[in-house]
Amino acid sequence: MKQIFSLLMTLVAVAALAQSSSHKYITVVAEPDHEDWTYRVGEQALVTAYAIKENVRMKGVEITYSYGPDKLDATHTATVKTDANGVARFKVPGMKQPGFTSVRVKVNYQGHEYSSMTNIAFDPLNIKPTTTMPDDFNEFWDNAMEKASQVPWT
Repeated sequence: MKQIFSLLMTLVAVAALAQSSSHKYITVVAEPDHEDWTYRVGEQALVTAYAIKENVRMKGVEITYSYGPDKLDATHTATVKTDANGVARFKVPGMKQPGFTSVRVKVNYQGHEYSSMTNIAFDPLNIKPTTTMPDDFNEFWDNAMEKASQVPWT
């Protein structure tokens, strides 16, 4: 009886393991053509996208991509298909002013969605504040620092 129970438990364990390994994970990559992912305002980015399954690029797979201003909804969405080398390319137009564009890629495979994203910078060192400093800020800051200096360290 113990042998039958052990055999049954072994079969259940093998079946469970076989089911869990049938789900293969896919890595999706969006790779801009500049190594530092930084562009000049107005400069177009060329993005190479691919999906990897078991360390091999997937050929003929559809990749849905979208892009738009960072932290906002996408302004463009389209689909490309990977070529015989397992890669697809698409263009992202340059921004009109300094800032960041988010690029998202996703692949649907065997009922599962796999995705990734990257950000592209356009003249990031020239980004200007979007708000103005209040006229009384320096006075406020000096007062806050004075009060903070009176608080004991311990």
